[in-house]
Amino acid sequence: MKEQGYSVVHRVKKAETSNIIRVYKTKEGSIVQIVHSEGYKSTIELLVAINNNYVEKVNILSQHETEDYGGYIKEQWFLNRLCLPITPKLNLIKINKVNANDVVAVTGATISSQAVVDGVNLCIDNYGGLKDE
Repeated sequence: MKEQGYSVVHRVKKAETSNIIRVYKTKEGSIVQIVHSEGYKSTIELLVAINNNYVEKVNILSQHETEDYGGYIKEQWFLNRLCLPITPKLNLIKINKVNANDVVAVTGATISSQAVVDGVNLCIDNYGGLKDE
């Protein structure tokens, strides 16, 4: 977890599910979750950090999506689009961002983009019961 910039205080096993495989409370006050989400070609493993009702970091830990377009989901310019307030949950759109919670998909990689958004939204749902942990 240190390579991601977080110091773990403790693991919150009771918050782990079949898709959210690890949950940690950090010294920095964040809830860091490792989540699996089904993409176009593979399972995508993400790290999602939420603090003060805000998605502060999303990293792709592993993915085997298509090289041409699907691989763009790991680029920082796409991941930065996901760092938003958690209310309302994130919504994937294809072209123009209209609402604060809209995330513009990677062109040609809509399914991969949706998988990332779905993974973040799973973590947002889980965070609700953890923020006072």
